[in-house]
Amino acid sequence: MTSNASPSSFYRDELSRALQEQGEAIISYRLMESSLSSASAEVQLLEANSVIVALSLGGYRLVSQVQTSMSYETVEPLLASVSPLYGVKKDESLLAKLNALAQTGSGA
Repeated sequence: MTSNASPSSFYRDELSRALQEQGEAIISYRLMESSLSSASAEVQLLEANSVIVALSLGGYRLVSQVQTSMSYETVEPLLASVSPLYGVKKDESLLAKLNALAQTGSGA
């Protein structure tokens, strides 16, 4: 497997990619610290508050919460756990995509 990413940027690149894929389900994100073993980003949620998300070998976790022992394999359930509007927006996006597929499939 060939990769253009250097080992020192793996966590930063992966965190950035995962947050970029969230589209309209978050307002924005800003990469903060990164090292060989972790990366973190400030994520502005649709509720207009921010959380700090970290990625390391243990997975994704919230740094800005009192309970930091909970980790997630992907960023989606982490964001859903702190942002009710995240789930709503993801559901709306999925429904819009399904409707578009249904319309192209029916020849409309």
